[in-house]
Amino acid sequence: MLMEKSAVDAEAKVIARPARGEGAVREGYLGLRPTGRRGLEGRMEELRFALYGYGKVAELHAKALASLAGTARLVSVIGRDKAKRDNFAARWAVESRETAAQAADLD
Repeated sequence: MLMEKSAVDAEAKVIARPARGEGAVREGYLGLRPTGRRGLEGRMEELRFALYGYGKVAELHAKALASLAGTARLVSVIGRDKAKRDNFAARWAVESRETAAQAADLD
């Protein structure tokens, strides 16, 4: 027995996607639009990231964030070992924070 998909099921598959033109957005499911912080010119502000840790994976993430200039930016590194944390922060020109709470408050 074949069952027809309801209109709700068909609508549920609609997702918000960027439209043509800078800053244009098409409406998605139930007419919701993506939201975000907008600067004075109406463009999205850079997303600011802090990394928890300073090892090999943190290096990969830092490189990826560096490639997204204008969209995302690494602002701080968090960790327990002050020497390693400070070394990572110096290499990537970011702030060194002992706790995530400090990063959230200060960066």
